[in-house]
Amino acid sequence: MLRYLKANMGLSKTPLDAAMQLAHGPRADAGGERIGLVWMTRRDADGDVIWHNGMTGGYASFIGFTADGKRGVVVLTNVQNSVDDIGFATLLAATPLAAAHKRIPMTAQALDAYVGSYRLAPGFILRIFRDHDQFYAQATGQDAIPVFASAKDEFFANVAGISISFHHDRSDKVSELVLHQNGDHVAPRVSATQAGADGQPHA
Repeated sequence: MLRYLKANMGLSKTPLDAAMQLAHGPRADAGGERIGLVWMTRRDADGDVIWHNGMTGGYASFIGFTADGKRGVVVLTNVQNSVDDIGFATLLAATPLAAAHKRIPMTAQALDAYVGSYRLAPGFILRIFRDHDQFYAQATGQDAIPVFASAKDEFFANVAGISISFHHDRSDKVSELVLHQNGDHVAPRVSATQAGADGQPHA
């Protein structure tokens, strides 16, 4: 990957130099950035960054370099959690690292205060449930994922940069959650039923 990075940065000459430069060139807008042939370009006051990332079951990656060819980085991990912040922080001095999460223990009784269904959008529900001592979140049509407490009312998952904040009403009952993933998504609580991934009650 480092040899591939150096070739894309123009630090080592190959017969593919022209093709690589062509691939880098932006062709369309994509979520606030520009996209070429797979490669993304992020514009920054300190200079442009050309980059791409990847994620699959149990792994994540990032490759990127500054358009001036002075800095480049490859980040590989055996955890299914975004490493984009590490890549960008390596290339751009002003880029902050994502907050680190540390698990804290929480009793089953405390976890049960959060279980139920939360409506993210019409027809799209996020179900929060407990199976023994493990807490899970499951969106409509998706697999359940483990989530872990990092503080009172704060939880995180080890995948896709997901974290969840729970809010209380005036009677101190959990009334909604905010899903933090590519923005903040408020979901009011519509049911307090304890159900697992199979839709059946769980202990």
